[in-house]
Amino acid sequence: MVLRTRKRQSTIRGPDPTKRRRVDSAVEEVLSRLKNFHSNKYLTSGTVLTLGSGDTGQLGLGPDTTERTKPARFSSTSLKSAGLTDETAENFVQVEAGGMHTVCLDNKGRVFTFGCNDEGALGRPSTDIPPEEGEEGGPIEESRPGIVTFPENVKIIMISAGDSHSAALDSSGRVWLWGTFRGANGAIGLTKESEISRAPVLLSSFTDRVVVKIASGQDHLVCLTDDGLLFTMGCGEQGQLGRIAERFAKDGGRNGIESAPGVSVV
Repeated sequence: MVLRTRKRQSTIRGPDPTKRRRVDSAVEEVLSRLKNFHSNKYLTSGTVLTLGSGDTGQLGLGPDTTERTKPARFSSTSLKSAGLTDETAENFVQVEAGGMHTVCLDNKGRVFTFGCNDEGALGRPSTDIPPEEGEEGGPIEESRPGIVTFPENVKIIMISAGDSHSAALDSSGRVWLWGTFRGANGAIGLTKESEISRAPVLLSSFTDRVVVKIASGQDHLVCLTDDGLLFTMGCGEQGQLGRIAERFAKDGGRNGIESAPGVSVV
């Protein structure tokens, strides 16, 4: 299958995604998460505001909005497509901006995504990516919020997003991943069997451990366990894993989660 080439290579760096800035002194605790060319801002009330570049739908404002210079809320059409109302759209507790997609978490443990889905970073079907056989419901436009489906009784408590991957931590301390890590030569995958995972996959390496925090870099993931161990996985071409990967992809890059996790001593 030939994928469209909307994914930008990692040659242009945007604002530092680790820094949070106060946007308006008249609005309490408006936080900004910046990555590449778009940003997401959420109020203490849980309302998500987006602005910046939306050429691949990463603003969640619909296909006709490719750029916003001022913060904007989701439209009624976007809310309806995600099964949300004006009231429930004020219940978000975390927002993460990936390279060309956005991940949102609400207070019920539900995950919503929008933006570029070329490499499965949304974790759900979109109008450009048909649903898998047997999957219920039709695809949602990638430029509008859509819910990510997890097994029954799974409640997500934390999310993270990178260039082409997303991750979620559930209330049982388990980690879920979807999309793909990327190396200098393109996608390097999340599993041995498939380069791209278009739905959440459970990171089985942590079956005997409890993860308490996750964080995504551009193409790697870091997990902290309750006993203080730090695990890394993904692309380590620039030393970001803090260790030497045990396996290498055929193109010379690091492999995905089957190469890891491995413990990094810090």
